[in-house]
Amino acid sequence: FAEMRRVLEDHGGRVEKYIGDAVMAVFGLPRLHEDDALRAVRAAHGMKLALETLNDELERVFGVRLVNRTGVNTGEVVAGDPSAGQRLVVGDAVNVAARLEQAAPATEVLL
Repeated sequence: FAEMRRVLEDHGGRVEKYIGDAVMAVFGLPRLHEDDALRAVRAAHGMKLALETLNDELERVFGVRLVNRTGVNTGEVVAGDPSAGQRLVVGDAVNVAARLEQAAPATEVLL
């Protein structure tokens, strides 16, 4: 998770929460950027590359590889106030992103 978080943050994203083995990230909160959608797509690609590098080490040391799948969506959401400790993002955009992730083939990104 630490490596995926680093990639997301490098592209201006913020990890909203971890759900089991999933990472939910948001872009444009608390500050909106014109290119938040592009940042999210670049982060998804960056996570894919980072996992390939991580897998080389995992396979060498432990004989295992991890697989990820990613869903990216844009749209309006309702967000809590992070300065008040409210880490909540809900809305159709979130639900569609989750469904895209579930439908994505292993190692793929669905937009």
